[in-house]
Amino acid sequence: MEYLARKNLKQLRHTRSIRDYVKEFSTLMLEILDMAEKDLFFSFMDDLQTWAEQELKRLGV
Repeated sequence: MEYLARKNLKQLRHTRSIRDYVKEFSTLMLEILDMAEKDLFFSFMDDLQTWAEQELKRLGV
């Protein structure tokens, strides 16, 4: 199950609403027990659409 979650997280992209992306990311994140917090954050930010990533950076996230 964790293998599948890691695979799905690797393929996850922000293509619909930000809410859908956060929901899917959170679900997968909870299935991966030993992933470092920094790696999760990088994965989250890296797969956002450019406008969303820029907005979060502007807000200091």
